[in-house]
This record gives sequence, C-alpha cells and structure tokens, in this order.
Amino acid sequence: MIDNPSFSHPRDEPPRRRANWLLAFSAPAVVVVFLFGMFCRVSNASSFDNRAIKGVLSLLWGDGPMDNRRAIGPVPLVTDDGGHVIELDLSEAPTMPLGGLLALNGKRVVVWGDLVQASPSVLSANRLDVTSIVLEGGEQPRAPATVSGSQPWVSVLCKFSDIADEPRDLAYFRNMFSSNYPGLDHYWREVSYNNIDVLGSGAHGWYTLPYPKSHYVDSSGNADLNALFTDCTLAADVEVYYPSFVGINLMFNSTIGNYAWGGNHWANLDGVTKSWRTTWEPPWGYENVCVMSHEMGHGFGLPHSCFNPSTGYDNAWDVMSDTWSFTTMDPVYGHMGQHTIVYHKDVLLGWLQESDRVQIPVGNSDTVTLERMAQPTNRHPKSLRVPIAGSTTHFYTAESRMRAGYDIGTPGDAVIIHEVDTTRSMPAFVQGSDGAYGAMWTVGKVFRDTANDIGIAVVGKTQTGFTVAVANGSDMAASGLDVDSNDASGTVSNVNGILEPGETVLLDPAWTNVFTSPLNSTGTLADFTGPSGATYTIVDGAADYGSFSPAEVADCLATGDCYRITVSNPASRPVLHWDATVTEALSSGATRIWTLHIGNSFNDVPTSRWEYSAIETLYHHGLTAGCGSGNFCPDVEINRQEMAVQILRAMGVVDQPVWENIFSDMPACDPDPAVFCWSRWAEELFRQGISAGCSYNPATGERRFCPLKTLPRREMAVQILRALGATDQPIWEDIFSDMPACDPDPGVFCWSRWAEEYFRKGITAGCYYNPTTGERRFCPQGPVPRSHMAVFLVRAFDLTLYGP
Repeated sequence: MIDNPSFSHPRDEPPRRRANWLLAFSAPAVVVVFLFGMFCRVSNASSFDNRAIKGVLSLLWGDGPMDNRRAIGPVPLVTDDGGHVIELDLSEAPTMPLGGLLALNGKRVVVWGDLVQASPSVLSANRLDVTSIVLEGGEQPRAPATVSGSQPWVSVLCKFSDIADEPRDLAYFRNMFSSNYPGLDHYWREVSYNNIDVLGSGAHGWYTLPYPKSHYVDSSGNADLNALFTDCTLAADVEVYYPSFVGINLMFNSTIGNYAWGGNHWANLDGVTKSWRTTWEPPWGYENVCVMSHEMGHGFGLPHSCFNPSTGYDNAWDVMSDTWSFTTMDPVYGHMGQHTIVYHKDVLLGWLQESDRVQIPVGNSDTVTLERMAQPTNRHPKSLRVPIAGSTTHFYTAESRMRAGYDIGTPGDAVIIHEVDTTRSMPAFVQGSDGAYGAMWTVGKVFRDTANDIGIAVVGKTQTGFTVAVANGSDMAASGLDVDSNDASGTVSNVNGILEPGETVLLDPAWTNVFTSPLNSTGTLADFTGPSGATYTIVDGAADYGSFSPAEVADCLATGDCYRITVSNPASRPVLHWDATVTEALSSGATRIWTLHIGNSFNDVPTSRWEYSAIETLYHHGLTAGCGSGNFCPDVEINRQEMAVQILRAMGVVDQPVWENIFSDMPACDPDPAVFCWSRWAEELFRQGISAGCSYNPATGERRFCPLKTLPRREMAVQILRALGATDQPIWEDIFSDMPACDPDPGVFCWSRWAEEYFRKGITAGCYYNPTTGERRFCPQGPVPRSHMAVFLVRAFDLTLYGP
C-alpha cells in the first residue's frame, strides 16, 4: 500500500466499478517516462518523498499508425492492493540486478522514490522518480513464464456517445478470430508452433460509452486509457464474463489519440483481480490485423525490437517492429503480421524445445543447419545463440527466415542476426546495414564482431533453412569431418566412411573461414586416446588447408596433405559403444576435439550390409542399444513401443517422460522416473501428436496403443513426418502404384499423401522401382525391420556419424 495515499480523479465520474490507472511514455532508448494524459492525480506530493510503494508492476506500449510511426514505452506502472496506481520515472540501471524491466512485468515489487512534477507540456500532476526497486518479499528474479495452451480474448466494441459510426459489423470482429487464414487463431497457431491458440475468443457490441470523445481524448490527442477501459468493459459487463478470457481487445469507433496500445492492465472484473492482457484499438488498428497481432504481442509481454533504437519500427523481421513495410495484404483484414523473432519465441514465450536450440560457448565452434521460423518442416534447430564474453544476458541470436506462411511478405530468404541484451527494455537489435534488405545474411556472407572475436558465416541453403558456421573466439569454425572416406598413400582400410579396428585411415576435417579476409591455415593432431585395451596411434599428425576465402569451407584434400591415424584390433572390444577422441589445433588459433566412433559394433551387422553405416550412426547417437549380447537383430520387425522410443530420442528427448496412465493396454510405470518404462514413451508420442494409439472408444474414453504390434510402413511414414513437424496433409501426386488415390478434399486423411511426402523428402525410395516402366511401389502394409528403421531415422533427422 502507498503510505498516506490521497487520490482524486481528474473529472467527475458516476459511481461504478473503477480501476485507477496512469498512462505514460518513454524516450526511445531509455526508460524515462513522463505523464502523458488525463489521469488520476496524487495530492500532497511531499508526504510521499522517499516512501515505499508496494504493488504489481505492469508495462504498456503505444504504437503509431503507418503514416506516423512512433513508439511509446514500455511504460511502467505500479498498482497497489487498493487499486491505486502510480507511474514510474525509472531508468534501466535499478532494474538490471532484477533481470531488467521486462523481467518485472506482472511481478510484485517495492519501489522507493520521490514524487515530482510532470513536464508543463503534459496534462498530469505527478509521477514517482524511482531511486530503488526490489521484488517484494525477497523474491528472486525468474525466467518469463511460458505462454501455452488456449488463450481466448474478447473484443468489446464501444462507440463514443457523440459518434454514431460503426466502422465494422460484429461478424467482422468475430471472424477475425477464425482458425482459417487470415484469422488470429490461425496466426497464433502458426507463429507458436501450436503451443497456443485463441479458441473460445469472441466479440460483443457495439456499446455506447457514457461520454463524448472529448471526455476521453483531449485536444492534444492524449487518451485517458483508464476511463476507456473502465467504461467500455462496464458497458459490456451484462453480456461478457471476463474471467473466461485472458485478454481484452477494446475496439473504438474513432481514433483514441495518436496511438494504438497494448500491454497489461491491473483491474477487478467480475470479482477477479488480476493483470489482464489488454489492447486499445482505433479503427486503423482493427482494420489491419497486423496491428492486432502486434498489440496482442504486447499483451503477451513482448517488447519492440529495432535496427536503430532512436527511430524504431525498422526491423522488417518482427511483427513487434516494422509490421507495415514488408507484409502482405488481405482484402478484408488489411496488412497481415509476420512472425516474431527467435529471442521472443524462445526466451519470452517458451515456444521452443531443447532440441530447437544450439549454443556456441566461448572457445567453441560449430556448423549448424537452422530450420526456417515460419512453417518449419524438419527437426533442425531454430535458434542459434552465441554468448558475448560468456555472458548469459548479452548474446547474438541467428535464425533462418524464408518467405513462407506469415513470413511470405518479408524481404527475402536469409539468416537474420540480432544482438540481444536482456537487461534492456528493448533487448533485440537486428544486425546489418539496415533493418530490412541490409539485415539479410545470405550464402557467402560473414557477420563479424571483431571486438569479441565472433564470426557467423552463411555457408549453405536448404529447401527450408540455412547452414551457418560459427566460431566464438576464433577465425575458423569446425564444419565437418570425413573419416576413411578417401584412399591415400599409407592407409589400409575398406574406405567405407567408418573407422574400424585395425584400419589406418585418412582423417579429413573441414573448416570455414568466419573472418572477413582470406586466411591460410595448417593443422596438427595430438592426444589421440580412447578406452583402455586398444592402441591409438597418430601416423601423420600434420595437415595443410591452404588458403580460405571468407565464408569458404575447405578441407585438406585440396592440398593432398591430410592426417592419418590407426586403431589396433584387440581380441576383445574395449566397450560396445567405442569412441575415441583426438585434438586438432590450427595455426589460426582454432582448436577442436574430434570424437571418432569406431565401427564393427554389433556381431550380426557386418560391414557388407548396406544398412551398416546407418546402424552405426543410430547407435552412436544413443537411439538404440541393440537387442542384447552384442547383437542388433537387424532383420527383426520393429514394434510400436520400440518405434516410440527411437523417434522421441531422435527428436532430442533424453529423460524419461511422465506417465499419466493414458493407454489401457500398457502396464503401469514404476514410480521411480529413472526406471525404464515403455508406457512413458508411448504416452509422450501421444502428447507430441505423433500417434493417437491404435484404437479409441469415445463412449468409454478407453485408448489403446498396441505396443507389441508390428509397425507397417505407411504408419511409420506418418509418425516420422509428424515427428519432423508436419501437421497438414501433404499433397498427392499418384507416385505409388500400390496405394489408393486420395480424396480431393485435402482434409480427408489419406495414407498415400504421407507415403509420397516420405518419398519426396528422400527418406525412402519405396520398396520397388521398375526403371523401364517407371512403376514405383511403397508396400504400405509391409513390416519395417530394425535395419530399415535405422536408415529411415538417419535420413529423416540428418544424423551424421562424424563431425559437428
């Protein structure tokens, strides 16, 4: 509570539900706020000096229209338990120990400071000049809460008493939440990777406000958002039960000053006091759904991003920045919003999984294929993070953006890099010469932070993303490793791409120049070691890479001077999963400890089998342990419970999932989560939307998994494609002669569509092909032996045996 509070309202109001609240704006680069409109005033200012105020901190942002792009915010406000609100004049420095201003949004805080007079040019009395701020009760800073599940909003349509116009009918606002393009439910599902939806949203109105527009908006364009919120929500109170919604869109029939607004508003509605996600929308806002997406983003706690913090609205890659210049138009709902950036999706909203992230610590390098942010179709990572000087709050992010889905209007296909400082009120600054075309890092380009010795080179493009080489602390990035792929003088091997015991093989690393000038480099090997019981020998420990151009990937084959190593063939294999390591140091300063898998792991999988490499790769990645006694059982047909484990592990699931007793035909799991249990994995496959089980009785709710049932090829295709991120039915092209035609309706399930997509992705060629006639078969009901499953998983998830 505020010590000795004495509040008065700026105008007479009828006796009704009231949520006292203040509005403010900040300078673009510093969170210094000034009172901006007609708000609740505080009297007896001197009695508040150096006093503590306890309450919930909320943030607001104001956004100008397309022809007058200017931003206000984030504006910090504190509401105490009595509903009294005061605006904060708050620099970033006091918030840094608490994780920055954004980390305080929605948190209970205690602030100390002095009440000061507002600028004479604005219509308000006082604000609190904050000298200190802490989390109430000694609470420690926490990561932002994940936004997940259903997030229904209600749109309340209100018109000023002196303006009769109703710019859009009620159907327009209800259809705005459609699950089909360009509806907001469709938008948020795509942008969140189905982590959220807005099902259950609705719209009500038009309601007439009790006062004319001049009561709410002064002659300078300053809006009393508190009065607009209170009067508009009250007008709809008979028809709307607000606790059914997480957010409220307030739609007005005329402009509400110079901005549309979004953020959080602390209020009591229908007996529930909480921070409501809230937007205030003028006609130009709801007539362009990009504004709705932007302001709802503020409601979810998202800040702006930018290229130039002094201008703002210049990052074409973020719906929370420039959502006008590079977006598509819908004939009904105007400009459409693009996706938001990876920092927002990952850190602030919690929409990425662990397998979606790659981090390159100081002293490390790697080469990573990044899947595109919009409509990803492969399980490559979406987020690359490079800490700056080892910081956890200051880092670079890299993401792939391609013209697909709601990103269709972006400037082009490219890697986009942001410098992020989580303690800033606007954390992410896009890197390049500008925030649009100049921010596009395409194949052959190198981003370089010379001061911190960080380089990111774009070295390749896939159908759905880009491959980048990154080094944090050196000029070269490790980009690949071939082992026993080439014959040379002094080698004794079968040249099958795998180091087996007793072979002397060629070791051929690949590196990328992530500097902005050509580099020459040589290398040396040392510390070749592995499990005891075998001998590890460096036969030739020197290599020459020659000259590298910027963003060029090179290996030692071009110069003919590569490394040679050998591993002895002991009578008894030291360990079943046998890996060795060797350290390479480049003359340019980069180092890498390479992991070398040693083959011939299973007694029943000779090197002559065509699936041998895939089986060794699957085993090396921990996706299978074989079938026991040193065997793999390559010709045994895989069943549904084994498939569940292998798919989930390929997706990056390592720990045992939870058990919820979903399937009636699978045994209960041991309470100890460390005890292996098939049921846990089957249930996680269900929760991930990959398998619905083998039967379901809607009358009783019984669901079965059929864990020991052999998995046929057509079911395998669906499960793997869904694991890769496919949700919609693929197209049908009549590729396989032994599969039926699909219904023209793309919503009708058809096995053939999934089998054909499996083929198009290069995971299978089918089970039969006649080059003379062109006939191709899939054998949809055929079983899948364990050896074939190894091949399918390696191809689907791009698993490699050696290298980054």
